[in-house]
Amino acid sequence: MKPAALALTLTLLSLASSFPTSEQEPLNLPALTPPTNWDLDLLPDVNATGNLVFETVGSLLQHWPNTRYRNGHNVVPGRVRPGTVLYHGTYRNEVPTIPDWLAMDPEHSYMFCRGSKTDGCWHLTLMAGGSMDSQDLMAWGQTNDSWAFRERELINHLCTWGKQYDLDGFVRMEMDFEIMYCDFTEGVEVVSFLNLASSRNGGPGRTPLHGVEGRGAHARGERLPPGPPPPPHADGMHDHHAPYDTAPAPAAADMGFQSILSGSWSNRYPGDERIQLDVSRLTSFYDAAIVPSLVDARYGKERWDHRIMGISEADTKAFRETVDARLKADSSNSGIDWRTLIHVLVNRYGDRLELLDHFLNKTVTDDETVLLQWAKEAQTHLRIMLTPYLLHTVVPPNVTTTDLSWVTPAYELCSTTHTRFISFNPVLILDAVEYTTKEICRTTTRMWAQGVLAGLDDAILPEDTVADEAAVRHLAKSWSEETHRLMSWLDWSVWVKCRPACSFEEICYLPTWPFFNGRPGRGPGGPGGPGGPGRPGVPHAPLPENDDYIRPQPRCVPRFGNPVF
Repeated sequence: MKPAALALTLTLLSLASSFPTSEQEPLNLPALTPPTNWDLDLLPDVNATGNLVFETVGSLLQHWPNTRYRNGHNVVPGRVRPGTVLYHGTYRNEVPTIPDWLAMDPEHSYMFCRGSKTDGCWHLTLMAGGSMDSQDLMAWGQTNDSWAFRERELINHLCTWGKQYDLDGFVRMEMDFEIMYCDFTEGVEVVSFLNLASSRNGGPGRTPLHGVEGRGAHARGERLPPGPPPPPHADGMHDHHAPYDTAPAPAAADMGFQSILSGSWSNRYPGDERIQLDVSRLTSFYDAAIVPSLVDARYGKERWDHRIMGISEADTKAFRETVDARLKADSSNSGIDWRTLIHVLVNRYGDRLELLDHFLNKTVTDDETVLLQWAKEAQTHLRIMLTPYLLHTVVPPNVTTTDLSWVTPAYELCSTTHTRFISFNPVLILDAVEYTTKEICRTTTRMWAQGVLAGLDDAILPEDTVADEAAVRHLAKSWSEETHRLMSWLDWSVWVKCRPACSFEEICYLPTWPFFNGRPGRGPGGPGGPGGPGRPGVPHAPLPENDDYIRPQPRCVPRFGNPVF
């Protein structure tokens, strides 16, 4: 594109790929044609997923949105940047000879640094040269909740499947991002293998502590999953448990909290930058062109309940074939940084929509003067949002008209400015950006035009224009409803925060896998503590059905002496 005066300039980043990540986050949409219908009364299709693709692509590698919605819907190729330090906690002084787990941060891996206070534990440091639905589908071709704890089988199947693409591992997220790494002799070098002091109490012979049975990190090759014993390792030995001491509750609570704290460092955009993603080769379960069977499976459900369960056999085959083709293909290398473009739009509208919602939720007074002042503040805020698109000619033919077609040029400019000259693949993400932007612009442009006709816009109307009080009272209600509908439809995680804000000695916390099943009034449990995960050989409790698990909400928790863990 040739630069031009007043044209939009975007930051362009080059991306590369090496191994796919299965994100704890969410979604894609039926392929959309470029928006051409500028009817201001046309609401989004109830089955469209452009808003979901927009939010999930914009949330890749960010801890906060993927803690809120754990059921991942995207498979994205990527690579770990050279020089990245990775960590593995264990009970023995041996580099793993089979696929195993690596942490992005030492606080996470230290939870699995096992050993007694007498002998210490082992911590390997290497350097790189939610729901399990998406992982299950890629490994086994189907999904089943009863397989949730068959981690050893899962990592073996994924690594076997990935060999054909020269994949080194698979990234996913629990309390922090982690890598299911396939071969410790390839792609990484040992920086250190240290015998660290252990925080464990007691004597030998205890069973290992796991972040959660079957879903913890970095020593899962040492546990027996429920059901039939796992297949033998390459050395012919089955998984086994190491003699190891349990941590006292305070130490376990502190380890659990620190792992969550380290994960929170990647809460917001740009997320964990140690992993480069090739978003141009993203494949999504929200792409109805590939997986139409999930449209009916999602219908009428809130996003918390979106799963891959219910996908048809034909769509499973189509999805796997699409991933196969994209992993074998070269990157499109369009130069468009889709995540940055999405972030630009979230920055542009996130705070402003939140402030508009605040304006519109003020108590409407009976005092006409105060009412009109309140309404004009909201109208001014709408004008500010739309200023770059309000052409000099965008004026109503007269103040008595009810037709809003006169504002269509502003609606179209607002909707297309950021994507007008982009024609690169992936069409899915481009369509999602256009679809989402169009609905933001449709809603705000329509509201602004209504305010103009109600006599609220001093910048465009004659000075002697008198606002219609009855019309303003009607707008107060309809604007509030429309803003709430738009924000609910967008469902951006930037609006999910602790209110009021936490103090310096607290952090804003979302209930995080695997810290659930806390006792009433105590919050979620922690590793080895009350309500925490079970131990090997002990039947797994059913997944919790409480709101903490299904619909996690933010709350302030203390950084020290944390009773939540």
